[in-house]
Amino acid sequence: VWSNSQIKSWDYVTKLNNHPYPVHILHGTKDFISVNLHKDLFRSSRNVKIIEFTGSGHNLWVESKDRFKAQMLATIKR
Repeated sequence: VWSNSQIKSWDYVTKLNNHPYPVHILHGTKDFISVNLHKDLFRSSRNVKIIEFTGSGHNLWVESKDRFKAQMLATIKR
């Protein structure tokens, strides 16, 4: 059984919004977790960018290997 205090400690929204470096969330549109969840959570964030992978699910690095690699390299070069 999880307590409310344990769940509140999982608040990654505040942590990512306040991260010292830009954060990119790569999200497949066919993921079992809706991309809209992250869009809603980070709507007003200046630090977090949601990058959608159309047609991919949860395992982007497998399903969209080339695009995933290109995105990672582009992000690292910034």
